[in-house]
Amino acid sequence: MRLLHTLFAALLLSVSVLSPAYGADTDATAVPTSPVITSSRGILKPKDILSTSTSVPETVYRPGIYQIGTDLPAGEYVIFTLTNGIKGSYSILSDTSDDAQVLDHASFPYNSIVTLSEGQVLKLTRCSASPISEVTQIDHFYGNMYKIGYHIPAGTYRLKRAKNAQAGVAFTLAWPSNTYDSVIDYMEVTDNAVITVHEGQYLQLEDCLLAATATADDIKRYRIPTASETAAAEEEALKRQQTSPVLVSGDLVPGLSTSTSEPVTSYPAGTYQVGSDLPAGEYVLLSQSDDPGVYMISREAKPDDHDDLIDYGGIQNDAIVEVEEGEYLTFENASASPISEVPDLDYRSATEFKVGVHVPAGTWYFVSDDPDNTGIVFVMSATRRQYKDMISMKYIDTTPVPITLEKGQYLLMMNCRFTAQTASVSGPGADSVGTVNSAIQTLLDAIKQLGN
Repeated sequence: MRLLHTLFAALLLSVSVLSPAYGADTDATAVPTSPVITSSRGILKPKDILSTSTSVPETVYRPGIYQIGTDLPAGEYVIFTLTNGIKGSYSILSDTSDDAQVLDHASFPYNSIVTLSEGQVLKLTRCSASPISEVTQIDHFYGNMYKIGYHIPAGTYRLKRAKNAQAGVAFTLAWPSNTYDSVIDYMEVTDNAVITVHEGQYLQLEDCLLAATATADDIKRYRIPTASETAAAEEEALKRQQTSPVLVSGDLVPGLSTSTSEPVTSYPAGTYQVGSDLPAGEYVLLSQSDDPGVYMISREAKPDDHDDLIDYGGIQNDAIVEVEEGEYLTFENASASPISEVPDLDYRSATEFKVGVHVPAGTWYFVSDDPDNTGIVFVMSATRRQYKDMISMKYIDTTPVPITLEKGQYLLMMNCRFTAQTASVSGPGADSVGTVNSAIQTLLDAIKQLGN
């Protein structure tokens, strides 16, 4: 196994006005208002149980910076933009220090909801905050976030895409937060759609709005999750700790899975002879610890030279391999499962995908989160990381780069991620770049070497 370690050494790689702190803007108007609903927009019937007005709270915290427990009490708040149509934003920081962690951040055109704990810091920009107890109604024509069982009853609702938007997204949240871990489910709204929400959840809408309660005919057109499915999803979401990166508005990518399948068949780390110890075919290697894994495909169980080596690679979160009878598959810090048992990969953490299985064919956008380290995307015709199988290679920076994928291809990503952002695209990606980190360069060299 010494050769395996040597080959991968470089690859292991958010009308009582109280006084805010820190010089808040006390001149801005901070009372939420709703434009008049005209007959052309339609007035909902009483049975639809959706409000056409927003509560005007007595307690209003104006734009500024507040320490929770000192400047305003801990608890749940509804945040309103100061002017309809002009986005407000909030950030929740861990404390008052210069290196405080951003726990949550969001921008919104009308309202949001947050839960604040003692010691945290709330920054309000172009928006105001009021205790949720004073905001029992939110105008459904404009609302961006609702607490289920409080602002709207649990049930099934019709959603409508907002005017001038190509598509909307509806998020079901376990708690009011703009982090990945709070998301129970989400759906794209391109035309009319329906969504079922349960008591205690939160509904967040982007570029879409509540249209009415759903009819029986509406519900028949969509598969609504059962109560047990929803309860299981809620339980799983609540188990997670809020340690994920802040979810920038609209950053979840519709059409991609946010969970990884749990396969029935799982081979633990080790060396396997294909045909004897495991069947030939395609396998997904899934990391089993925080440490990166590695794999090797060879003609001998313990290859002594380069000629015995067929393929090798690192496993940051997952990898896909295809092995033939008589070959040997060796891997560490991972498990192997038939690809048929792993139809879903969480796109937020996985790094290798099969197009048509884990990612639908089409054009997707990619960005790097680190301006100091360039990312890279390989599109391959086969699982093996050989130069002859490389279809394309794109360097990725902080500007969204579009890449078109076809069914049957393989996608390999390093130091970058999928993004829902498509604006400010400067081109199809640079053909060369000055700053490629050592891990990527090692992979490029390895691919070229195996192709010779």
